[in-house]
Amino acid sequence: MSQAFDWQVSFAAALIRRGAVIAYPTESVWGLGCDPYNANAVRRLLRLKDRAESKGLILISGDEGHFCDLLSGLNADQLALFRKEPPRPTTWLIPDNNLLIPSWVKGEHASVAVRVSKHKAITALTKRLGYPIISTSANPSGSPTAISSLMLHRYFNVGWEQPLAYILPGRVRRGAQASTIKNIVSNQIIRG
Repeated sequence: MSQAFDWQVSFAAALIRRGAVIAYPTESVWGLGCDPYNANAVRRLLRLKDRAESKGLILISGDEGHFCDLLSGLNADQLALFRKEPPRPTTWLIPDNNLLIPSWVKGEHASVAVRVSKHKAITALTKRLGYPIISTSANPSGSPTAISSLMLHRYFNVGWEQPLAYILPGRVRRGAQASTIKNIVSNQIIRG
C-alpha cells in the first residue's frame, strides 16, 4: 500500500469513527458509507440520499470475520454458498435471528444485507476500522448512480462541514452493475 493511499484510508476511517459519511469506490459503483452502529451517522446518510430508513442498507467489509456472529446462524450449505466465489459482486440477505444488527441498518426487514468485497479501498478501510461499513449507491434516490468523482461533486457538497465529508480516492470498474442481491436461505435472486 502506498503512503498516500494509507494516509487517505486512515483519514477516511477517522472521519467514519467521528460519525461522518464518506464516498468510496466499490467493484461496481461509487458508494456512500458510514459507521453502521452510529444511528446519527446512518440517518445523516439517509437524508443525504433522500432514502427511507424502512428500506434497509447493506453492510460491506473486506473481512468475512466481521460477520462471524451473523454467519454462525447459517447451516453448512448456506455458509458454503456465502463463501463461494460469485461471477459478480453478490450481496446476501442473512437472517438476523439474534437481533445483532440495529433496526436503522435493517429497516423493516428481519434479514440484513451483507457483502464481502475484494476491492482494495473497502478491504483497507474496513481492516483499519475493524468492522464493516454501510454501503449504498452514491446518488440521491431516483438519480443515476455516480460513476465518477465528478458526478459525486455534482450530487453532493463535499467537505468537513458538509453532509458528505470525504471521497476516498479509487477506481470503479467501467460498465459494472450494482451487486446481485440473493437470499441466503432460498438462494433466490432479489436483484439481478
